[in-house]
Amino acid sequence: LFLALLDVTLHHSEQARSPIFHLLFTLVVVLFLNPVKEYVQQGVDQIFFRSRYHPPKVLEVTSASLAAMLHLEEIVAFIWKTINSTVGVTQGHIFLQAPDLRSYVPTYPAPPHPFSLPSAHKLVLTLQTKGQPIPRYDPTESEQFLDTAEKDWRTLTPIDAQLLVPLLQKGQL
Repeated sequence: LFLALLDVTLHHSEQARSPIFHLLFTLVVVLFLNPVKEYVQQGVDQIFFRSRYHPPKVLEVTSASLAAMLHLEEIVAFIWKTINSTVGVTQGHIFLQAPDLRSYVPTYPAPPHPFSLPSAHKLVLTLQTKGQPIPRYDPTESEQFLDTAEKDWRTLTPIDAQLLVPLLQKGQL
């Protein structure tokens, strides 16, 4: 808008016809707009948590910290803290497979009521095979599939889950 108004104003000026004017005008525009672009980009990054999330740095810090931890409680607490600080998740649970291998139980943070998800549950099997997050409501799916999926999600009603994200290690959930 600013440039359009400036163009209309200077269009009839005699100095605007000079080749040096075009060069100087271009330099002024570049010098003025680049800081504005950077300021806007920082605002967008901050809104979408991008300024706090630098994957190589997060991996480096996480790997170093995990290598020094020996207790499971410390490890899952650290993973939760990392997820919370990088992606901005404020509510959720980290599930680990129970010793009997029949179910997954939330280990951090502990749920208010005992809960487990059977290892043979359709959502667990989908997480294992696809290795991709599963949203509770997927607008790209057909109506018939959504009805079937809703039945699978009812199991997670006690913890009010809306999204399942697999954490895979060597192909294991």
